[in-house]
Amino acid sequence: MKKIILVIAVIIAAVAAQAQTIVEDKVIDGETIRYVTEHLSSEELTALLAFVHVDVTLYDGEEGAVEISYPLAERPYINFGIENYEGKKALIIGRNGYIDIPKNTLLSEKVPIYVRLSASQLKRISGHMDTMLRIESDKFADDLVLQNGLVMAVVTEGITALNSLTIRNHGTMTCHVKEWNTASVEVFNNGYLYMHGATTAKNIVFKSAKDGINDVCLDVDCESLTIFSRGKGVLRYRGKADDVQVSARGKGCTIYTSELNW
Repeated sequence: MKKIILVIAVIIAAVAAQAQTIVEDKVIDGETIRYVTEHLSSEELTALLAFVHVDVTLYDGEEGAVEISYPLAERPYINFGIENYEGKKALIIGRNGYIDIPKNTLLSEKVPIYVRLSASQLKRISGHMDTMLRIESDKFADDLVLQNGLVMAVVTEGITALNSLTIRNHGTMTCHVKEWNTASVEVFNNGYLYMHGATTAKNIVFKSAKDGINDVCLDVDCESLTIFSRGKGVLRYRGKADDVQVSARGKGCTIYTSELNW
């Protein structure tokens, strides 16, 4: 009797595991690539850290639901899971450090790992390779950090973080975001940054390092606007600001505040 129960339990477990794994073929640039989809879950997720090429969609679904789709051929060379990070739960996606990456690896900007994530308390999103971030559900923690280490594109109508929004760019970052809804915005750019739109922030700080190339155009209605730039490009601010502090040491940087009422 015990053996029969055990066999039934094993069969049920196998069926449940199989239900969590989906295999499908994707045609990318004329090449058929077999993708495997796995599911994870944690209602306490507060961070996403990606160290490989990823295409991430944040959607409104069951709290903590994670769907990861990756090329089957890459399974030995990647690692992902929900781990402790700074005392909180984080979804971390990276390489398997115990196995050498093959020269003919499939992972690239065109062949990324696809991630679908439903988490309303994200505090940090960090991408260190090519990162496509599509935000369908504008639900975040009160303080949010977006960090780019190589290439990141952010696409959404708006991003809301009640207290503060921090952007740290060390690569190429393009933000197709119409509304930045928060009380405080701080931006540090040490790469190329495209950031057009409007913000509700009352306190705005923008810092551009020597290697920073800026393409920034923001509509503002704030109490404090501080700009410090040693980089290049164009910084344009329009609207209202009670107090404006500008320091430009970069010869190739043009700062427009003439459209500000202050």
